Amino acid sequence: MTTIALHHNVPPDIALQAVAMVEDDDTATFLLGLAIDQDTGEGLILQVAFAFDEQDYQLGMATYCLTDLSGTTCYGGITHCLLSDQCLSFWLTADAAELFDLPSPCTLALPADCAVPALAAALRRVLLAGEEQPVLQIVE
Repeated sequence: MTTIALHHNVPPDIALQAVAMVEDDDTATFLLGLAIDQDTGEGLILQVAFAFDEQDYQLGMATYCLTDLSGTTCYGGITHCLLSDQCLSFWLTADAAELFDLPSPCTLALPADCAVPALAAALRRVLLAGEEQPVLQIVE
C-alpha cells in the first residue's frame, strides 16, 4: 500500500453552504449531504445502505455511492479524503472526476456552523462501510 501525505495547501475549489446528515429508515440508508447552493439543491450526497445484501456484492454496489441533484451516481469513486476544521478534500478516481465534472483533489470550504466532529463521524460511517474504502484522514 502506498502512503501519501494529504495537506490542505491550496485554496478551496468550492464553498459549502450547509452540511446535513440523515438516517432514512424508509430506504434503509444513511445520507451525508454537502450543499453548494441550498436554493437550487446543488451539491453532493454520499449515501450508504444500513446493510448490504448478496445482490449488492454481486453488482459491485456493496459500498457508498456519490450522487448529485441531476441523478448522476457513482459507486465508490473517492480514493482519499481529508477533513480539517475548515476544509474537506476528496481525491476522486478519474472516472468520478469526469462524471461529476470536479477537480481532483476537490477541496470544499466548510460552513462556519459546521459541526466538524459530527461530520467526521458521518464520513467514517459512509466511507468505511463496504468493500471499497478510501484513505480517510481526519485532522483534529
